[in-house]
Amino acid sequence: HRSYKNSLTAIQAVQEVFEGIAGNDTREGIQSKSIRLLISQFISNRAKRIKTTDYMSQIFNRYCDDLQHVHLRLMDLERGKTFENIADNFMVKEMCRTIKLQEVIIKLFPKCKDITIEDGLNKQFYIV
Repeated sequence: HRSYKNSLTAIQAVQEVFEGIAGNDTREGIQSKSIRLLISQFISNRAKRIKTTDYMSQIFNRYCDDLQHVHLRLMDLERGKTFENIADNFMVKEMCRTIKLQEVIIKLFPKCKDITIEDGLNKQFYIV
């Protein structure tokens, strides 16, 4: 089913971004709007205390609820078409390397204990 494939691809891309996994930049079909839809639905439903019943939303919700350690690699978000589409959801385009911590990341991962940010220059920043 096409909508499952799009949702799974988007969920996998989000996982790669937030767990610091070097992603597959040759994947086709990752749409920024698919990721944006997953994120906005999650945040909106959470704010309204709405329980989702569709399978893909439940998978994404469980992933977000369980992730405790976020690891962002800025160099991955800045390279290639695939990651540019993803980064659009988590970074402010007008401000170089500015991450949407409060608007997106903190709301997405309510049990997050720490965030590690690698800048690609052999420096790491920790937010606890």
